[in-house]
Amino acid sequence: MTEQHEVIVVGAGPAGSATAYFLAIQGIDVLLVDKSDFPRDKTCGDALSPRALCVLDQMGLLDDLRATTQQADVLRFFAPNGNQVETPVPGTDGQPSYALVVPRLILDLAIQQRAVQAGAKFLGQNAVVDVVQEVGGSVSLRVRHAGRVRELRARGVVIATGAAMRLLQTVGLLPERPGLMFAARAYFENVGGIEQELEFYFNHISLPGYGWMFPTSPTTANLGMGYYGRLHPTPQVGFEKFVAEHPRMRQMLAGAEQMGPVRSYPLRVDFHRSPKVRPGVVAVGEAIGLVNPFTGEGIDYALESGQIAAKVIGEVLSTGQAWTPAAFRNYVRLVNERFQKLFVLMTWARGLYYNQPVLDRIFGRRFGNQSALETLISVSFSNASPARVFSPRVIWEIIRPTHGFQGSR
Repeated sequence: MTEQHEVIVVGAGPAGSATAYFLAIQGIDVLLVDKSDFPRDKTCGDALSPRALCVLDQMGLLDDLRATTQQADVLRFFAPNGNQVETPVPGTDGQPSYALVVPRLILDLAIQQRAVQAGAKFLGQNAVVDVVQEVGGSVSLRVRHAGRVRELRARGVVIATGAAMRLLQTVGLLPERPGLMFAARAYFENVGGIEQELEFYFNHISLPGYGWMFPTSPTTANLGMGYYGRLHPTPQVGFEKFVAEHPRMRQMLAGAEQMGPVRSYPLRVDFHRSPKVRPGVVAVGEAIGLVNPFTGEGIDYALESGQIAAKVIGEVLSTGQAWTPAAFRNYVRLVNERFQKLFVLMTWARGLYYNQPVLDRIFGRRFGNQSALETLISVSFSNASPARVFSPRVIWEIIRPTHGFQGSR
């Protein structure tokens, strides 16, 4: 027998589960499908920006997450020349002025459970979607699950499978190889010198890229590094080199123990070139390349795109429209308005900013009113127009003489 739903969401990470939640609270019959059971781990830096926290607050999750995970109030940057600069986590009206570090084992389970509590149904236990095809005004899915093949049918499908490309290629949402960043991370316990801050390292690392230390508790941390291009044979090789050579890593990890293996992952950063819809199909989150090409941040965009998609899907279903690209023109318009300029300009900014002289000028010296530093952070946290990173004032601050005034080490 064919199982029928209004909407099927494939992929139960932050983008898919957020989409399912915002559909379910509208009373829409939604099935959330994932190849894994929950809780399950996911390779990530684990830091949640204030914008991501705003969406989680709307979902009723923020208070519980804040009570059980690590808060960070300060950003610390290590410039290529070894100097350091600190700045508070930027918040705006209506946004928290802090970040949270929430391991994906915890975060993804919380969002998936919240979707189920709101009324979404869940199919896990190695449920693998093989085929998605349009059939007479609806969409048919063939799913391998529990040793048999099941046929599911819905008005339409949301694909939220991240950087996994097979299903996207099948439905025509990946016409060319996407632009990718690469990253690797590992957890450590008994880490020394942890404070309530996120640390970013542009020294002792290959550019364009950076390393990080995000505390998951007062004694444990997520350590990682990410980069663009082919700087290392594998991300694991780059990570091992970073941990072995960085003096801050040697200091913090002197008495620490690694918890589990080093895990690596690709990051899709091609939103500005990525198709978003096909007949019967809408894609969200990293499945449309929504990972910031400058910072590697993706959870904020995953949650926001899921919320936008659910709103438009609700409108399409309520008006009885067929699930066509024309019906979802508004979805494409809304996500492009929210993200297109950001992604184009941050791709350009990666080429301008990710070199030693510029990073030393921004993070390695204290001079003037630090317009470049403040602007870059505000844009990276989506609190300012991305065009500001190319403003004459910022460019002048990067290139003007500083009379040798150095920052603190």
